[in-house]
Amino acid sequence: MNKKLGILIIVLFLAFIAFKLFPSEPSAPTPSPITGPVGFDQSFSDQGIALTPLELMQDSRCPEGVQCFWAGTVKVRVKLESEGNMQEAELELAKPITFVGQRVTLTGVTPASAENRIIPKGDYRFQFLIGQ
Repeated sequence: MNKKLGILIIVLFLAFIAFKLFPSEPSAPTPSPITGPVGFDQSFSDQGIALTPLELMQDSRCPEGVQCFWAGTVKVRVKLESEGNMQEAELELAKPITFVGQRVTLTGVTPASAENRIIPKGDYRFQFLIGQ
């Protein structure tokens, strides 16, 4: 009985290793972030898509050091271009949209919001993620 249990454990362990080494489906390409500084009127390209932030529509993030009931959000109008396709869209923080079959997500905004401070337009930097 102990010998059969030992063989069963070895077979299960080898099967587990085989599935980890040889997955049944190829993994999708990992989306890559566009790193900053991506400011207004600066174009950056990734995954065949050129992206240009055009206008800040909303910045309602909770200021640092303040306790808020709602974290707030950021919305930015962007221009997206790819192989002759062009679209202006409003991206909201952490809410992806689809453009030419690729997901485009606003993933980060700096500087952080601060109480009693207005952030000049030229200081904003955005991070985006483009991929399926």
